[in-house]
Amino acid sequence: MFSTPAAVPPIRRQVAAFAGSALAHGVGFALLLVAMSEPSAVRGGGTRPRPPLEVFAVSPPEPAGSAGLQPLPAEAEAFLPITDPPSDLSIARLSLNLQKISAHATLLFPFVTPGLALERFLVAPSHSLNVSSVLASLNGQRAVSRDEGILNLDATARQALIDRAWSRRDRWQAFQAIAGAAASSDANHGDLPAILQMYREQNGLQPYVDRGVKDPSFWVYLGLAADHIDFVDFISRYVRDHPGTKSSTELMLLLDAIALGSVEDLLALMTIDPRRDLQVTLRTDLRAYALAVKLQDYYKDALTRKGLTTEVAIRASYDRIRLAILDIVLRTTPDNYRASDVRFLMGEIYWRQGNRQDAIRVWSQLAPDPADTYGIPSTRIANRLKVFADSPADHAEIDRALASERSRWRAFSYERLKGFGYRSDSY
Repeated sequence: MFSTPAAVPPIRRQVAAFAGSALAHGVGFALLLVAMSEPSAVRGGGTRPRPPLEVFAVSPPEPAGSAGLQPLPAEAEAFLPITDPPSDLSIARLSLNLQKISAHATLLFPFVTPGLALERFLVAPSHSLNVSSVLASLNGQRAVSRDEGILNLDATARQALIDRAWSRRDRWQAFQAIAGAAASSDANHGDLPAILQMYREQNGLQPYVDRGVKDPSFWVYLGLAADHIDFVDFISRYVRDHPGTKSSTELMLLLDAIALGSVEDLLALMTIDPRRDLQVTLRTDLRAYALAVKLQDYYKDALTRKGLTTEVAIRASYDRIRLAILDIVLRTTPDNYRASDVRFLMGEIYWRQGNRQDAIRVWSQLAPDPADTYGIPSTRIANRLKVFADSPADHAEIDRALASERSRWRAFSYERLKGFGYRSDSY
């Protein structure tokens, strides 16, 4: 169980229900008023056809603290609390804060346990009817966006903001510079969508190379995983409050990137043998060693109940989660914004799985934009598909396009690390 196959590459209430019902009835009344107020005829005779009205979808009420997740299983309550948790651990020239790992012990890998409540991310797109806009128009008023300000920054200021939000550790804390801007900026206009894209591209996934003893990388991976629940919480709430906007699209793509990193963090926990691989931790802090063993036992049990007992099964589960996230983006993004990036990522997942038919099906709809994150490889693949004959040469060209993108990311990431005084094996 949880061995590493050589063939796999690394890589509430009644009050809330009543409120929702009242809003839904209010929307219906607003729609009726719009229909009654619209003239039925146009000059010159004839009846002007009414365009179909799109129903404003009310997202399900979100319980406090749910963070876009399914409810925690009963086993999580039995797991807590962690008695006498460790605080700091200093090993191999690294000083690590273990407090957040302990505090988020049952939520380190929210994508698989307890799992995302995906319906909370699939809410009405921005082109659906907005009740406040309808009522304002009936009163001859200008509808006011919920987003008060449009963020406008020059290129230097944008990059400075991204650099300020960069961190090798404590990513959530560093992200507050951008989270604050998101809370006060228009979700569709101005620079906020571009800044969220830049954050994902430049500050998101960072390479970490395991050298020497395994203790440092083990705790580094868990430290990174401890921040994921805060990002999931922020993204789920932002998407709920700003449905179908460009900024929500960018944040959903960030959620996909976090899932991509989460699988490696989980495998770092599940494939390690504490007695063999965490001897430095054992000699340094017995409480930290006990935490590692307890975490592995908890997640091994949780994954076994889900039938995820091998690395292949875990990776396949994350692939399904990522495809569901990306499908939600395609359903909710405004005017196909970033749609090619989404299709590139979906096709990449299918292609890596050996599912060429679905990869080609998705990639056949690519319409690359120069502003896309994956514009270059998407263009290469789209051009190849114009003459695609499902031949070995076609497969090799697509493989090269995907490999070239991975190489570009690695080269950029290493230079980015160097710019902040880090190497791939430092943290």
